[in-house]
Amino acid sequence: MLLTSHAATLLISLSHDASYRESFIVIMNPVVLGLVAGAFTSFASLPQIIYVIRTRSMKDISLTTLGMYVFGVALWLVYGISIHAVPVIMWNAISLSLYLVQITLKLAITGSFSAVLARVGRRDLATMMRAEAVLP
Repeated sequence: MLLTSHAATLLISLSHDASYRESFIVIMNPVVLGLVAGAFTSFASLPQIIYVIRTRSMKDISLTTLGMYVFGVALWLVYGISIHAVPVIMWNAISLSLYLVQITLKLAITGSFSAVLARVGRRDLATMMRAEAVLP
């Protein structure tokens, strides 16, 4: 029996030979596969956000790691837009939003957020970077 839909093609073949073997094969549409995979990877950070909100602690979460995730996800988003891939665009936009929430929580909880705003408010970014020896 062959069932076809927009979501997936489901092929079930039953063999009624002497051994009564049964085989079950599921072949998913690549767009559906991308949507399902993206949902799991995008929402994987949601339990972390909920935990941080409940405990008000982010001491073991690296801001550098979060920044690297944001940069990587932003690149995936640009890639998805350039190839017009809806699953890539949608899930990376959600992932980017969730990682930015985590960075905001990290800065707010550790008190770094107000320190960063105070420093930026006093001088422009280039001056701040030179003063911290990031730029020559």
